[in-house]
Amino acid sequence: MGIIAASRLRGVINSFIFTVNSGANGEFVIKTLGDSYSYKVETSDGQNIVENTGDLTIVFPQLNNIYTVTINGIFPQFFLDNVSPNDQKLLSIEQFGTYGENSSSQIDAFSGALNLKINASESNSFKSTSNFDAAWEDCRSLTSFPLLDVSNGLRFNNTWKNCVSLTSFPLLDFSNADSFVDCWKSCQNLTSFPLVDVSSGVNFITSWNDCRGLTSFPLLDVSNGTNFLATWEDCRSLTSFPLLDLSSGINFSRAWRGCVSLTSFPLLDLSSGTNFDTSWRGCVSLTSFPLLDLSSGTNFDTSWRGCQNLTSFPLLDLSNSNSFSKTWRDCRNLTSFPSGFFNGCSATNFLKCFITTNLNQQSIDGILVSINSNTTSNGIFSQSGGSAPSTTGEAAITAMRNRGWTVAVTGGF
Repeated sequence: MGIIAASRLRGVINSFIFTVNSGANGEFVIKTLGDSYSYKVETSDGQNIVENTGDLTIVFPQLNNIYTVTINGIFPQFFLDNVSPNDQKLLSIEQFGTYGENSSSQIDAFSGALNLKINASESNSFKSTSNFDAAWEDCRSLTSFPLLDVSNGLRFNNTWKNCVSLTSFPLLDFSNADSFVDCWKSCQNLTSFPLVDVSSGVNFITSWNDCRGLTSFPLLDVSNGTNFLATWEDCRSLTSFPLLDLSSGINFSRAWRGCVSLTSFPLLDLSSGTNFDTSWRGCVSLTSFPLLDLSSGTNFDTSWRGCQNLTSFPLLDLSNSNSFSKTWRDCRNLTSFPSGFFNGCSATNFLKCFITTNLNQQSIDGILVSINSNTTSNGIFSQSGGSAPSTTGEAAITAMRNRGWTVAVTGGF
């Protein structure tokens, strides 16, 4: 191959090539971020625009027409930044070429590109990038994603959030990343997820939240994770959950809320967890609950609210909790509850804790006697549905009221 031909071939390989719709105003704005640009642009209608160092508005000859744009030179990052209508005009990426070379950030690069398809398959375009926050957020037409080299990425917050048409996801290398906040949130058409390396991950807030098409979840290494706020919330098609190592987890608020198809729950190590507010709320298909170590937990507000198919509950150690507001509310089939459950617990907030349950008399008596045994004052307790307490429970209520408690139970005592 001649020198000139080889040079042209390298130019083609290195080019960043994409297609756009000129739209109603016949324009497309190449948005940039920072000052490290030096690029030239060629378009399929014959334009050749050189010496560009920042934003560039391309004016096309026809409205609402599709054009191919080719960029050569130094072009570290697009910056669509979810700004309409420009973000909706980007239709496809045919080739990344040297796009992103030596760039440390792709923040909001293609965010909001609602019509974007990625036909490119290069794997090394982002090998220097550490920050991928919101890079492909709201790319709602993506059905698949290429096997890119993201191995140096540290932050993947909101990266594929609201990519609602993704049906599969590649085995990308996340081994250095520590933050995955909202990373795959609302990727509603994913039915499975690959065994990616997220072993350095610490922050998993809402990572797979609203991935309502997932029917299973892999045995990922999340052993360094500490924050699992709403991580799997509204994963409505999960029927089981793997035995993940969650031993470092502290915050599990809303972690499995709305996982309506879970029929059982594994014996996870949640012993470091302190916040279980709303953790299993609305898990309507759970028929039993395991004997988990939740002894470090301090907040169990609405934790099992609406778990309608639980008929009994295990003798968990929740003695460090300071609040049980609405914890078992709407557990309509809950008839059996262990006596002595609240022994040693100083919590005084039981507001609507057992509203709309079906507790038998032995259970409601045991609950009241257990709470009374702590001799706490000025609390609140609510029960409705199921049996009224016997004289044993009524004696506990009287003692509690004498210490300033407000108590409402079935039967109106």
